[in-house]
Amino acid sequence: MDRWFSPRILSIITTHRCTAACEHCCFDCSPQVESAIPPARLEALIEETAEVPSIRLVVFTGGECFLLGRRLDALIGRCRELGLDTRCVSNGYWATSPPAAAARVRELRAAGLGELNLSTGVFHDRFVPWERVLWAAVAAASAGFGVVVNIEAFEGADFAGDAMADHPLVRPFLADGGIRINRGAWIPSGSEWAGCSAPAGGLSHGPAYLRFNPSTGLTACPSSLRVVSVNPAQDLISCCGLNLEQIPELRLGSLRSRTLREVLDRVPPDLIKMWIHAEGPERVLEFVQSKDPSFPLPLDSAHICHTCQYLFRSPRALAILRECQGEVEARILEKYLLLAAGDELAANL
Repeated sequence: MDRWFSPRILSIITTHRCTAACEHCCFDCSPQVESAIPPARLEALIEETAEVPSIRLVVFTGGECFLLGRRLDALIGRCRELGLDTRCVSNGYWATSPPAAAARVRELRAAGLGELNLSTGVFHDRFVPWERVLWAAVAAASAGFGVVVNIEAFEGADFAGDAMADHPLVRPFLADGGIRINRGAWIPSGSEWAGCSAPAGGLSHGPAYLRFNPSTGLTACPSSLRVVSVNPAQDLISCCGLNLEQIPELRLGSLRSRTLREVLDRVPPDLIKMWIHAEGPERVLEFVQSKDPSFPLPLDSAHICHTCQYLFRSPRALAILRECQGEVEARILEKYLLLAAGDELAANL
């Protein structure tokens, strides 16, 4: 692989099956969905990842990756043997009590898991009580994992679990950084959003979440060209975002008959993806508008993934970028390569 494209993280969407069926799920997951990466292919993917020197972290997600049962532990263990760090993303359904949470965490610790991310909020809570997320988070932090709890955020969300930060079991870990709580914008799924400036689905967000609000400071996308994902169809996708399956331009190729290294080695340079990584899709769209003042910006976008989807769903924006990319190519390439060099230096420290 060329220096321009050196992904650091492989996110494996093990399945679209989930114990929950949340409204606005980015992949429309539910207990009824059966699509999944075959077990043998999961094992082979881990071996192939070890052949890509730039990838240091494997993320198991879904759907619900814990539906793999003990196979998940075996995959984590093999990653450890190959020198790969691991993270799991889960809704915490398996933490049915504090003892159950502690027992499962001990198994994950023995396998070599390094980090646990947990999702909860109004929609998740209808299927997985938020207390299970609390028990899972406390058990994992007690075992020395890095723990992140992601809570759905939108205007009018009335979620009892918002009190989690004040829970006596959680407070000590918040103080020492063992648990981090993140309130991220919960947005309509890609299939429900037409790419217009007004999100559908009845979800709205305050100014602090709006991507074009200068005071938010949300600009670049650290995931673009740094994270690659494999979905249950075994597509390799240059993204880990909420709408990754809704943007064909992010698809790098199929892993059904080629190895991870083979697909990565055939990826041509892509200035738009470099630009998104270096400055973010909002800045790209602002450039488009500078060339065509009548071009409408998605000012109601509350998530970087929605802005990105808006960009790639606009033939007009893409045409302007193709026509005018020479004006910014040198600047963006220099900025992107400097960021890549910094990433490499940090990874080797």
